[in-house]
Amino acid sequence: MGSDFYDNPHQLAQYLERRHTSCSVNKLLEQPVFLSLLPPLQKRTVLDLGCGDASICEHLIKAGINSYRGIDDSEGMVSLAQEKYQHSNISMIRGDIQDTLHYPPNSYDLVISRLAFHYIKSLGELFRLIYQSLVPEGHLVFSAEHPITTSHQLSPEEAKNRRGWQLDHYFKEGERTYHWLGGPVTKYHHTLEKYFLSLTQAGFQVEQLREPSLSGQAGHDSNLVERYSQAPIYLVICAKKTTPYS
Repeated sequence: MGSDFYDNPHQLAQYLERRHTSCSVNKLLEQPVFLSLLPPLQKRTVLDLGCGDASICEHLIKAGINSYRGIDDSEGMVSLAQEKYQHSNISMIRGDIQDTLHYPPNSYDLVISRLAFHYIKSLGELFRLIYQSLVPEGHLVFSAEHPITTSHQLSPEEAKNRRGWQLDHYFKEGERTYHWLGGPVTKYHHTLEKYFLSLTQAGFQVEQLREPSLSGQAGHDSNLVERYSQAPIYLVICAKKTTPYS
């Protein structure tokens, strides 16, 4: 999932600087929609897949969750998270989110993931693991890079002067590697249909599917609005574990 990339101190520092600036694309587009799709959080047990530095944990604690467990395969990210949050009901561990050991049956009210699933090759298997780990009527809320973005991704340098968006082999799913923050990053392109079908085949009911945009929003720089309203950068989905028919 890119642990080698994020465990490079220089690349990790660059990433964190970008991610946590007030005008980052994450805070402008992905975060508000992601938070809006979360179900009621009070007394909930939460599993966070690809938790990074667990920046969302502060919001969850304030909302009254019962417990939080974060998993990330980057040692650097997990160390940062553990330094920030030292509570008896909060834990972060280093591990592969595709490891079946992380998914005991009927253990979580809510599973979340922010911008990690585009690193996953086999979505169907992961969604089945998540489904079994949720209690009945539990929720999965996740964000990922939009398939329009992953089909043909540019480096930040190439994208600076972007005037349009290009689709390239959209229906050819699989590995995509590009250059970012001084190193190669490998992600997996999945179509929008693949996300939807993988969820429903695992047993989920998709409750909401959002493509965040700044279009029509006031208070933002006009250049940012123009750039981030041309095409969707992120996909955000809320899905519910349905009770199987007997």
